[in-house]
Amino acid sequence: MSMHFWDASWDLNLDLCPCDLHFMEWIKAEKIRGKVIYHFGTGSHHLVGVENLKMGEPNYFIGVTASPGETEAFTRMAIEEPRLSRNYTMHFGDIYLFNGKLLPKFDIATMFHLGEFWSEKTASYGGATDEEVLRRVIRQMKKNGRIVFYEGSDGWSRTKPIVAKLAKEGLLTKTDKHQKLTIYTVSR
Repeated sequence: MSMHFWDASWDLNLDLCPCDLHFMEWIKAEKIRGKVIYHFGTGSHHLVGVENLKMGEPNYFIGVTASPGETEAFTRMAIEEPRLSRNYTMHFGDIYLFNGKLLPKFDIATMFHLGEFWSEKTASYGGATDEEVLRRVIRQMKKNGRIVFYEGSDGWSRTKPIVAKLAKEGLLTKTDKHQKLTIYTVSR
């Protein structure tokens, strides 16, 4: 059985999906620096890594993608601009197999694309549900960590009720908004 992956890559299309740009605008406006950020869905453009490189005091990004093309794009970009990989790295994998023991604690996590990729195939090899992934990410967050969602996502209609449920349980508190990004603070 093979992994459920995306046999394409996402080029930068700000008219269709501006979430990475809006996220970096928020990072800069809030003067967020020196934080560990988990970024779900890198795109072949790796915009958050490129913009992070331009910042005087950057953050530390760990991206995850299930797209071989996006992984290859990062490899090419890191070869051409080695400084990119000092504070931005990424790995190829299935978010539904998220294992916090392999990663540091996060200050911020982007869950822009939660709800977009789960499938029966994912379940067949032990992949978690969208809710289980979000609960795992919450457990991986540092105290007062923030999780950022994109309301323009194709998966938002599936993600929104999960977020509402976890907020009702007291795990998340809505604390900020920027463009179509909604920011929750982990309440624990």
